[in-house]
Amino acid sequence: MPVDIQELINQGERLSDAEARQLEEHLRRNPDDVKARVKLLGYYWKFSLDSQQAAAKARQSHILWLAQNRPEEPVLGTPYAMLHPPVDGEAFHRVRDALLQQVQKNPGNVRILANARDFLSVHDRPKAVELAKRVWSLAPHNPEHAESLAHLYEMEARNTDNATARKRHYQQALAVLESTLNRVRMDHITYVNLLRSTADIAARAEEWRKAQRYAQDLLRLASKPTFVFEPDADGIHAAHTVLGKVALGRGDIEAAKNHLLDSARVEGSPVLSSFGPDFTLARALLERGERQTVLEYLSLCERFWVCGRDRLAKYRHIIERGGMPDFGFKGE
Repeated sequence: MPVDIQELINQGERLSDAEARQLEEHLRRNPDDVKARVKLLGYYWKFSLDSQQAAAKARQSHILWLAQNRPEEPVLGTPYAMLHPPVDGEAFHRVRDALLQQVQKNPGNVRILANARDFLSVHDRPKAVELAKRVWSLAPHNPEHAESLAHLYEMEARNTDNATARKRHYQQALAVLESTLNRVRMDHITYVNLLRSTADIAARAEEWRKAQRYAQDLLRLASKPTFVFEPDADGIHAAHTVLGKVALGRGDIEAAKNHLLDSARVEGSPVLSSFGPDFTLARALLERGERQTVLEYLSLCERFWVCGRDRLAKYRHIIERGGMPDFGFKGE
């Protein structure tokens, strides 16, 4: 999310009820004040999980106004402007129709197409994929658009029980990411992040040779100092996780166990500290009876996932009694 948009959202989240009412009155006199609308989206975000109808309707009206009048505004492509049919009902469809009308009027406007893509990514994925393809064709040198298309293919894969279809979707995602890696010049940080996604998707597609090559490249680059983290703990964690999956794919349990433990021998990062580690390899090893190694992995993760220590203790308790924890989306 652009920094200026995030700052406006943050300001909106700090608004008092009286200040929000003043902004609403200001907009009645000055409807084109987009910054005021973005602040109010931040304010109403606080009520998004509550059942306050007035707040929900006010939020919906601001999103609809933006879709109809400022469809290129970056905030429309963020969670703060997302609507959901089960909750927002007809308002979702009105915004959807408004955005698609804007797409029809502005077929070459990448920002408008990307906003429509993001708005529809959860509840109308086929249309979102169509829009993502168009965005990528219009801006093939922007890695963000490639990752958005690949992510939609990945979501398709995760939402099907058909193994053949799942693998096909992962292969589609891999093709997009590989094409971007091979033909787009980008800075070191962007390249490493894209390489991390590519290695992960290659493993999910069971393209073991590619997964190994990308993960080894990622490990080499992530181990070098950068101006953000020295070294890149996220990259090292992801690389060893993928290399462990490659080892499992080849039947080498011992190598997979070593990679699992190496993936947790990192100093941590804002992402790892907040969201925790990847449990997919740990789960796969648990399914093969490797409880002790997974328990050791959980102990190593305590060093960087401080806020997740209670959860790690819960996982440990279940594993010690022969069970399989629910790792959530981090363990798929």
